[in-house]
Amino acid sequence: MNEIYPASLHKRVVALFIDLGILYILGFILSIILGEYILVLGNYKILIGIVLSTLYFTILHSSIGRGQTLGKKLFSFKVVKLNGDYLNFSEAFLRSIIFTLPYCFSDILSINTQNSIGVFDFLRFTVIPASLFINHIFIFLNPLHQCYYDALLNSVVIGVEDDSATPKLYKSWLKYIPHIALVIILGVGVLLLNPFSEENRADITQLTEIKTAITAERYLHFSKLYFTYPKNDPYQKTLKIDCYMIGDADISTEVYLITEELAPYKDKFNIKKIVLSVVRDFNLGIYSSWEVIKKNEKPMKFDL
Repeated sequence: MNEIYPASLHKRVVALFIDLGILYILGFILSIILGEYILVLGNYKILIGIVLSTLYFTILHSSIGRGQTLGKKLFSFKVVKLNGDYLNFSEAFLRSIIFTLPYCFSDILSINTQNSIGVFDFLRFTVIPASLFINHIFIFLNPLHQCYYDALLNSVVIGVEDDSATPKLYKSWLKYIPHIALVIILGVGVLLLNPFSEENRADITQLTEIKTAITAERYLHFSKLYFTYPKNDPYQKTLKIDCYMIGDADISTEVYLITEELAPYKDKFNIKKIVLSVVRDFNLGIYSSWEVIKKNEKPMKFDL
């Protein structure tokens, strides 16, 4: 390739949202068609979104799709190597997985900063958003407007000569900004979430014991257990449990069984209140919904 014309940045954003919109629609259709089968997967539902989105970008960004997703095709953009060749399948897979994993796991709206922060929660609320930031801020730090994964693979998103971004002068020290940003975000995460505190470790230990006691085979399954402390008052310690239903089981019976199993833990762990929310939870990474199951037009929410 004699000349490289980096694709227009603002049009790349539009192309990205088109691709994400397509994946969102596919996830929505899957949630309707597969329904109960997805719920059975429990917290592994998100693997569906990871596989689907990774395959989408891998196939279309490789030589098979000639470097063009549907969004990029609209603007005649392509992902190619610096020598003009298309990415092979393994290269396109690596590029896709670096891109899709942070997006699928970036459900930062459900963050709980009042203890109960496990290792995975800490990674989800710090490293994953940081990687999203680094992947995209890197575009502005090199002359070919490459994301971090493109710089890694010596690939580039190209446009046409008359509709391309003008490469800016590259200053070598700029390459350290993403790494500095990662350190800062991790540091802020440690300060805000305090995952290594004695209180948090105690919460995680208690939640693990509770989850082990109540996760027997049943129609009501658990997607999230955590403690909250209203007004930061340790004497108002509240256990919140988000559940999802499978099948047409009687919810009242399920709630009664859980009440019996949780009763000993209220005194043991000084729990003031237990809140049980029954939902139909779809989180595929590319499509998420949190539908509260209703009975007599009232949300199924129980204070035990």
